Amino acid sequence: MYGINTEDGILRQDTAATKARILTIAEKLFASQGIENVTLAEINQKSGQKNRSALQYHFGGKNELIDTILHKHLLIIDKERNILLDQFETEGISTTRSAAEAIVLPLANRLNDKEGGADYIRIMSQLIGKETFPHLHLSDLESHFSSQRMWKHAQKVAGDFPPTIQFTRTILILSTLFHGLASYATTISSKKEVPASITNQLFIADLIDSIEALLEKKPTRETLEILP
Repeated sequence: MYGINTEDGILRQDTAATKARILTIAEKLFASQGIENVTLAEINQKSGQKNRSALQYHFGGKNELIDTILHKHLLIIDKERNILLDQFETEGISTTRSAAEAIVLPLANRLNDKEGGADYIRIMSQLIGKETFPHLHLSDLESHFSSQRMWKHAQKVAGDFPPTIQFTRTILILSTLFHGLASYATTISSKKEVPASITNQLFIADLIDSIEALLEKKPTRETLEILP
């Protein structure tokens, strides 16, 4: 009577559990050892799969597996960002601070996500600018990774910079965001001594300050003189 008790239902549950297990192990290995250093065989073995083709059966290859990891977290990030931007629009808030928060918070919140959030951040920092993942290449990030809505909000309040400076600032913002968060995630997960006063909340607040500065700081005369 109930689909959950049918053989097909149980099979679907087993398949979902297997995929989730492989995904979790892959996230941890990619984050801690580096994407290039992890093999599909290692992921299969450490996720307890007796069938050597289990990962390929469920995901295809390494790139498809990584795409699945990215998609899993991007769905959450997009949802949180839209909620934040809805709030700003409802309250009529349009400042460099709100733009920086829209850029930082949805991603930084993954530090507190127990479902592989910190691992996702460390994986993303490895992929930024990689030609093997053209949809994450720096020249395409503005249109493919971050929502157009977020960048439109930022452009309204950011400094009136020449197009060349806008391009370099976008690269600096994204690099600061991903590599900063990844370095922090790696530091707090290692055995290195971290000051007791350091918390996720403090780091995220300082990161927002840094992104806000990149949005509004006018280029110096020395920098402008370099422009053609």
